Amino acid sequence: MGSPASYGTSGAAPPVLPIASFDVSIIFEWAALLPLAIYLAESRLPHQLVGQAALAGSIGVGLFPRLGVLGTIADFLQRDQEFLDRASSVSEMRCTVWDANWGSVFPCANGAAAAILNAHMLRNIRVELAPEQISSTSSKTASHSSVRRQDSSSSGSSNSGAEQSAPSFRRYQTLHILHFSDSMPKTEHLIASSYSWTIVLEILGFVGLLGAGVICVLFGLYGTAAAVFLTLLFRISRLLIKVERPAGYLYNNEGDLPGCMLMSLHENASTWYLYVGSRGTIDSILNKTMIQSIKSPLNSWLAHGLRALGVLQLIIMSYVAAQKGWDGIALLCLILVAWIFDRVVYNDQRVARRWLQREGITVKAQSLKFGGRTPMVGLVHALSNKQVTSWMDGIISPSIRRNIWLQRLGSQKVEGEREQKLSRRDREWVNSSEMLTRAALEAVREVGNDTNVV
Repeated sequence: MGSPASYGTSGAAPPVLPIASFDVSIIFEWAALLPLAIYLAESRLPHQLVGQAALAGSIGVGLFPRLGVLGTIADFLQRDQEFLDRASSVSEMRCTVWDANWGSVFPCANGAAAAILNAHMLRNIRVELAPEQISSTSSKTASHSSVRRQDSSSSGSSNSGAEQSAPSFRRYQTLHILHFSDSMPKTEHLIASSYSWTIVLEILGFVGLLGAGVICVLFGLYGTAAAVFLTLLFRISRLLIKVERPAGYLYNNEGDLPGCMLMSLHENASTWYLYVGSRGTIDSILNKTMIQSIKSPLNSWLAHGLRALGVLQLIIMSYVAAQKGWDGIALLCLILVAWIFDRVVYNDQRVARRWLQREGITVKAQSLKFGGRTPMVGLVHALSNKQVTSWMDGIISPSIRRNIWLQRLGSQKVEGEREQKLSRRDREWVNSSEMLTRAALEAVREVGNDTNVV
């Protein structure tokens, strides 16, 4: 007589009872469900797909695509630029860019590509603490406060705690400064070598998958064999997809004017990325599209074929989950091999590094942590052309004291009467913000020669 239904598939009795049973079939059933659970596509899949395609110049999908990937590529083929716009506007991935030279504010056009590059360029960078307290007035006030505390403690006064000033609120801001330079020539030999190696790897991969599929059939692992043959069809289809770059890709339309763009998730963020240097590179990453279109000689027929392969992939994986046995174990091994292959060949670090090498771009990276947002914004303003200030209106609200502070940073003459209208607190804010900003600028120049080159 079989076990009660409440015991589950394994037939294991509740732990409070002396009877316990264990059936090895639960391991096979578990292994059969794992591939289906692991390979469910994530919500940010289009974002990642577009980011890798923008840098690699091809559809960089691994050995065995996740469920939903084939349908996503089909959407990419059919919707083209609309798909790019939607993929760059995913809510949790959407970034805002502030152009400090021209004053414009816009969503990042290649948010996924920028995120991949940021992670690569900042992987070994240590965050430095920007100068926080340089005001002589503040130093004197601090010294007087310490003297009062010492007097109070020596006299045994019970209200010594009242003499201590309450700590001011600080929301630390991390600014990652990335200086782009395109002085290096493009490595044409690297492009030719990469193309040759791609052909060799495709041939080896095709032969290896074909052999693995035949072996699976001989051992009766029909579900895994079908998954292998489906992978072969997908890799053949991927060779028929061509990613086209736009005209003027990485070209600077503004002459010798360097770029200076600030990027973050939103105006109230705590982590910021400042892109400075080669405007052609910066503008192509943050403002212009890096992909003009993706095309195929089969046109929409390839998109329909990919959707059919996607349905077939779901049927195969659900069949293996129902079949259980060694077929589930074999499919799990296939997925583990594919995962290792993807980590080696299609990882973000490798894609970013090869893009920089291929385009002849070098990057100096530096990270500073500020005690407040004002000196950070002032540093960005000091590194720009110092003429346009409208870009920062959403970050620091326009005011008289902000105008006077920015005029000082731009070495402009400030009207005495206008400055006298400021309250004592506002004058202290202007003086402190100016000195903190100039100190941060000097810190950037001092560390600039020692920054890591990517």
